[in-house]
Amino acid sequence: MSATTRSALAARAGLSATLGRPLKLAAACAVLAVGGYAIWSAQRFVVSDNAVVSAYVMSLRAPIEGYVSGHPAAIGGEIHGGDILATMTNPLADDQRLVDFEERVNRLTVEQATLLRQRDTLEATRRDLLQRAEEHRHAMVARLSGQVASAQMALEAKLAESEQAKRDYHRKVDLARSGTASTSDLERAQFASDALDRQARSLGGQLTAFQAELAAADHGILTEDGGNDVPYSVQRADEVRLRLADLDRTLDAVREDAREAVSRVEAERRRLTMLHSATLAAPSAGMLWKLGASTGERIGTGDTAAELVDCGAAFLVAAAPQKAYSNIVLGGDARFRLAGEDAERTGRIMSITGDTSLVGDRNLAAVPLDLHQPTVMVRIEVPPSPNTAAECLVGRTARILLPTSGGGVMAAMSRLAQRIF
Repeated sequence: MSATTRSALAARAGLSATLGRPLKLAAACAVLAVGGYAIWSAQRFVVSDNAVVSAYVMSLRAPIEGYVSGHPAAIGGEIHGGDILATMTNPLADDQRLVDFEERVNRLTVEQATLLRQRDTLEATRRDLLQRAEEHRHAMVARLSGQVASAQMALEAKLAESEQAKRDYHRKVDLARSGTASTSDLERAQFASDALDRQARSLGGQLTAFQAELAAADHGILTEDGGNDVPYSVQRADEVRLRLADLDRTLDAVREDAREAVSRVEAERRRLTMLHSATLAAPSAGMLWKLGASTGERIGTGDTAAELVDCGAAFLVAAAPQKAYSNIVLGGDARFRLAGEDAERTGRIMSITGDTSLVGDRNLAAVPLDLHQPTVMVRIEVPPSPNTAAECLVGRTARILLPTSGGGVMAAMSRLAQRIF
């Protein structure tokens, strides 16, 4: 190597040494600046990689036991409120109660018909008895009317004889005064007149008695000595009337039981109709999140047939260290980036709670991983998204920066500087 070449190389090495030291110093300063910024940023935010977009699950449970049929929407499909997701049928529903109620209705119907026939028979018997009693009354009234008429004529005849005897007596009195009639003739005339007067009064009493009997008989009352006040037919009719009253009460009770049994049959039929088949309709709009049963599968009452989530009401759940609980700003704007995206989003912090309030909650569609260490759960609102699988954010994980109110190394250094200066 020539001297000239060695001199050029030496000069170039000196120049590199001269320029390298500032470059190295600048690179070190840049690294320090980046590290300082990272430390400063770390004091303003709590970083969590354990975050997931979640929403509350609407469980659609089977109202009856039976087999699932129909063509439900695909997982992740959009569901509108009222959409029929599936139909359930139960061909083995127990209808023994309906059979019992129907037998009771039939039995009460037969019993009611029997009571009606008995009532019709008794009613016919009572009409016959009353008819006989009425005929008896007419006969008795006719007989007593004849006796009254006979007594009336006998009384009138006797009154005429009595009046004639009185006139004969008065003539005898006049003849006795003139001496033409004897005293014995006068006494006989007086006796005859008195006897006829007493006989007329007796006939008047008999007439009064006959008239009273006729008035009573006209009202169906007997006044004969040694007899009842009403005929035997009327007595029997009264007995039948009492039996009819009892029968009517029994018939009313049977009719009421029959009406109740019919209503029970109708209610049981409606219940069996609901137990035989039912439709599973979406209570509100959402996205089909999970199917609990497939077509042809048999599930029990209360089993989950499908689960829906409303992506428009989604929120972000993040797990953060418990030591940062008092520093996270409630109501502050959290920054997060969904897995697989480069764009950063923001959302307001809605709540800060203990980990037991959300982890293991079956009503949530997704929850952060359980890290088996003390954490706090932060809920952050996210912009609403459509209820479609392509655009719904529920279930996606995220990296999140939670704003804090201060603390950490930089805050401690600041407090130490204040004490010193």
